[in-house]
Amino acid sequence: AEDVFGKVDILVNCAGSSKDKGVLDMNDEEWDFTIATDETSVFKMTRAFGNIMKKNNYKICFVCTGNACRSPFAECVTNVFLNKEGLDNIEVYSCGTLDWGENPREEGMCHVAKLMGYELTGVTTTMTRDLLEKADLIIVFETKHRNEITRVLDYNQWNKISLFNQLAFGENKDMED
Repeated sequence: AEDVFGKVDILVNCAGSSKDKGVLDMNDEEWDFTIATDETSVFKMTRAFGNIMKKNNYKICFVCTGNACRSPFAECVTNVFLNKEGLDNIEVYSCGTLDWGENPREEGMCHVAKLMGYELTGVTTTMTRDLLEKADLIIVFETKHRNEITRVLDYNQWNKISLFNQLAFGENKDMED
């Protein structure tokens, strides 16, 4: 990762998918997709960037639409991985492009997180120029999130925005809610 990205200051690792179904209603393919999105991808990105970021104080920001599902789940899982590795100099946070006030996390995603051994807490946070500027890496789930961020950040900061699926799976496609 270091030879491709050079200095890496922050990893924004946004993952979370519930397919709007309970566990009993999911088929194997949907469950595998949820695990790959919610855990495996976060693990792979943390592993790829962790040693680089350990050298610096690094800030990772995950961004989705409402900050109720994907980005806070990615923040939660990433923080668990980082804490287990003792990487306390890496700050991870999340926000959403949609300003819909402070609302609780999406109930279905909280349930899926709990089933996977995570606790998804907090309230939604709307992206601000300040939150985005302090990030060393901004990970978005959809191209529309990148477009929203480029309306807020100066052009010289656009290079710190990455698409989640590109980082996690090498695929240039959106991660649907």
